Amino acid sequence: MKTHQSNRTRLLCAEWREDDGLAPRFEQRDPVKQQARKDQQLSKQAHRTLSLFLEGECKHPDLLGVEVLAVQYEPAKQRLCVSVGSPNNATNSEAILAALKHSQAVLRSVVAASLHRKKVPALSFHYVGSNNTGGESCLFKP
Repeated sequence: MKTHQSNRTRLLCAEWREDDGLAPRFEQRDPVKQQARKDQQLSKQAHRTLSLFLEGECKHPDLLGVEVLAVQYEPAKQRLCVSVGSPNNATNSEAILAALKHSQAVLRSVVAASLHRKKVPALSFHYVGSNNTGGESCLFKP
């Protein structure tokens, strides 16, 4: 006498693979995708922190109105590349970069307070200019 369950099992297990019978929690994850996700998460946290600091707590007169446009983590150099812009067309890019260089230690400590990492990456700034136009492109690397 055949049971109904044996037919069902035969259909489900038509092809056996190496990882059959393992729980999904034991599956190996792709380390490249996992590292890319962590780098993206780090960039988002740093973007949020720097934006809030520059909008509310920053007292430097040259940094008033400066907005963080993008933050990108460069794992090879272990630094965060921060792109900033200003809605004012009359702002001086050299003055903004000098102010960012002057307050770099404070900005890095603010980022360090919000992140949970052993080592906080260095910051480098890239001035894009006005948000509406392409603006000037100036680089500052520590």
